[in-house]
Amino acid sequence: MIIRCRNGLDNEIEGIIIENKDGKVIIKNTKLNLTKIYNDYNYITDNCLFLDTFSNEWKESDDKKATEEENYYKFEMKLKNQRNRYIQSKTLYLDKSTNKPVSLEIKDINQKRTIYILYKEIEIGK
Repeated sequence: MIIRCRNGLDNEIEGIIIENKDGKVIIKNTKLNLTKIYNDYNYITDNCLFLDTFSNEWKESDDKKATEEENYYKFEMKLKNQRNRYIQSKTLYLDKSTNKPVSLEIKDINQKRTIYILYKEIEIGK
């Protein structure tokens, strides 16, 4: 899994690449030409922003639904036992033609969007 931060609202994370590959997590800052490698650190990617966390939460959720729209598959869920009021529900959109993630939306207790990730480049199985 590779996450690239580009053209975000926060210029401090633009150019950051997070890669989870072969049991290693590699964090690169392309602006500063810096790289940090974490070996055998399984939990670094276990947070609300990553797709594997979404998948695990989906399996555990009792309050979820999957729908089909014109160009997307939409997966919505409310998170159970969530103590963080800023992360109460998630919606993942997958492109119907490629089955790749398009965006992830995270909402707070008032259903206000607190995090929006638009996936520009996703590499699967490389």
